[in-house]
Amino acid sequence: MSEASPIAFEASAQTGLSLPRIVGILFRRKLAIGALSALAAVVSLLMTIQKPTTYSVVVMFTPERAQASRGLGGALGLVGLGADPSQSPAFYVDLLQSRGILRKVATAEYTLPMKPGTVSGTLPVVLGLPMPGSPDAIDAAIRTLAGAIRPGVSGQTGVVRVTVTTRSPHLSAQIASHLLEAVNMFNQEVQRQKAGQQKTFTGQRVAEFRNELALAESRLQEFLQRNRDFATSSQAALERERLSREVSLRQQMYITLTEAFEQARMEEMRSAAQITVIQRAEVPIRRDPKGRLSKALLGALFGALVGISAVLLREVLRQARDSNAGWYLEWIEGLRKTRA
Repeated sequence: MSEASPIAFEASAQTGLSLPRIVGILFRRKLAIGALSALAAVVSLLMTIQKPTTYSVVVMFTPERAQASRGLGGALGLVGLGADPSQSPAFYVDLLQSRGILRKVATAEYTLPMKPGTVSGTLPVVLGLPMPGSPDAIDAAIRTLAGAIRPGVSGQTGVVRVTVTTRSPHLSAQIASHLLEAVNMFNQEVQRQKAGQQKTFTGQRVAEFRNELALAESRLQEFLQRNRDFATSSQAALERERLSREVSLRQQMYITLTEAFEQARMEEMRSAAQITVIQRAEVPIRRDPKGRLSKALLGALFGALVGISAVLLREVLRQARDSNAGWYLEWIEGLRKTRA
């Protein structure tokens, strides 16, 4: 077992601060502790009052589930086209904070009511940034957006929730709306690219299966021409059944791939919304609460703890000085050497 520090042991032995004595000391110094607690509460309250007024807007959405063609999922999965990570709600938390999405939102058009009249333009314009069309101004607007957006996802429902907070209620609502538009446009572009890949893949497979179906039908036709009395031979009957099953299988695959090809063509030209908006952006009527009471109470508690600690430390040092405690004398000597 490690030995305790001699100085610390001596300090604890000589202070003599029992619980009743501590209570008595704190009671005698209650005014000082209360004053420090009140001062900390006032400072916290003043800091809260100085905090700028903000307005928050919350939007919620879920991604549309892609409708895969029946019988094609396994084939697309074999070539890497079946998995779609953009369908994961957690994906959108990262997407909403990506520079590509933030740049689209920063360069979108805004119209904010001002006194007098209105201000219209991109985000750098309405923020009043110098040279709003410059790359530096756009980059500054992107950084501002990154600090104003708080995306999250519900673990139970998979709903994506985005909170936008700015000093303007109209700006918060318009940023939230542009975020939904940017995410939807991203999804549409991804869906078109995916549909294009599926169309190319299925188009190639349709041509291959068309040739294979024609070849299987040709083999069945040749067999029937050579074996018109196949019913009298069990071996010929089995061969006919095998060839017929092959033709039927090729027909099914050909029909499935043809349907998938047509569906991929329609998906490529599709412009419908790719997200389901649960809660749209609305201009907030009330400003965000500043939590003045809770912060004042926390400030008061912090001030009281600091006051209690200071009073007890002062009493420990006083007792050590009066009793000429060894650790106290060593500490004073160390301070003198440090000053010297």
